[in-house]
Amino acid sequence: MPSAGIDVGLSIGLTDNCVRKEIMTTTTTTMFLATSTVAALALSGCQTPPAQLEVSGAWAKAADEGMTGVFAEISNPSNQSVTIVGGESEAANRIELHEVADGVMREKPEGFALAAQSTHVLEPGADHIMLMGLNGPLEPGETVSITLELDSGDTLEVVADVRDFAAANEEYVPGHGGEE
Repeated sequence: MPSAGIDVGLSIGLTDNCVRKEIMTTTTTTMFLATSTVAALALSGCQTPPAQLEVSGAWAKAADEGMTGVFAEISNPSNQSVTIVGGESEAANRIELHEVADGVMREKPEGFALAAQSTHVLEPGADHIMLMGLNGPLEPGETVSITLELDSGDTLEVVADVRDFAAANEEYVPGHGGEE
């Protein structure tokens, strides 16, 4: 019988330890989750809001078909750099970001980088946005809407006036210039 008493004592002791361990584990887990939640909420309030770009003078060259350019001044008044990495428009099958270097137009896959407190000018013969594979004519006096994609994942809505423009006689890198 004495061994039964010892076994019972040990069983009770182990059960008490297991209960204590379970209570401690549950308390520790609850405290960890509560602390993590508070920290996440506090940090979310500390995040820097996305840079707010400003667009002025946006216009697109009138075109009956194919492709056309879009031009504007885009300002970044924030204290953080932003890169325009792409875009889309219902007016075209796709948008490409282009540059003109040595009179040759080519896609600029790294996008347009806007340093903090700077302005980036998109103009004929330089950096510009191309609407490729127009879905219909763009007539003078109309507007065309474009959604630009930023490296942050945010977007920038641009509405450009469509104008007549007799220029933009750049040479094209193979794969551009009406070859769709």
